[in-house]
Amino acid sequence: MDLSDPISIENFFRGKRFDAIIASGAYTAVDKAEKERDLCMQVNTKSAIQLCKIAESMGAKFVLISSDYVFDGTKDGLYETNDKVNPLNVYGLSKALAEKEVIKYSKSFIVRTSWVFGDGHNFVNTMLTLSKTHRELKVVSDQIGS
Repeated sequence: MDLSDPISIENFFRGKRFDAIIASGAYTAVDKAEKERDLCMQVNTKSAIQLCKIAESMGAKFVLISSDYVFDGTKDGLYETNDKVNPLNVYGLSKALAEKEVIKYSKSFIVRTSWVFGDGHNFVNTMLTLSKTHRELKVVSDQIGS
């Protein structure tokens, strides 16, 4: 299923029934999203809303994997579920807009993640790769994650 293509999403679910749909796919190139706003919004916002509506039509639960990027990072302490969102970039905005619509469905759940890593492109692997070719690395120093 191609999340950038609403017809692909529709075709994937045609004639099928599920107990739950988990929207875990996302456009995650945070910096690149500033230039590819439309694609980011399609994949992260519009497809999530479309998937939620499909879940609703079949009476299924819907889980949206979101991000801590919906917050601006200015709060002293940990963020709570109902804290006001204030995204600082297109990626965060795309997730916040999806959340705003998805939460209207009574069988929806939103999971906000941060600092997720695994195989492939992630912060840990990127730093290891860069450390082999760069004597000095410049990275953010004003983020707190768990």
